[in-house]
Amino acid sequence: MAEVLKNLGIGLSRVLRYAYGGFLLIIFASILEPGAVKLAREAMSWELTALTAVVVRAGIYAVHRSVVVPVHHGLMCLAWWVMDESETKQRG
Repeated sequence: MAEVLKNLGIGLSRVLRYAYGGFLLIIFASILEPGAVKLAREAMSWELTALTAVVVRAGIYAVHRSVVVPVHHGLMCLAWWVMDESETKQRG
């Protein structure tokens, strides 16, 4: 595994960055619905469970970058524009 990651130029920090959110999701799901998660974990090997966590996190990251960030940016630009307009009206 280390050889594959080295050849791809992927370090441990990048693997952890993409896996962390998926692992958190698995932990939260285990707390909220332990029976369903246990069934899924028993049906998969630990390697497949880890890969699932990475894939889930990559999906979360993709949605965040393509939806949340642009919406947040647009709302902040709108807020700054409204504040700027109100200051301009107050000055004269």
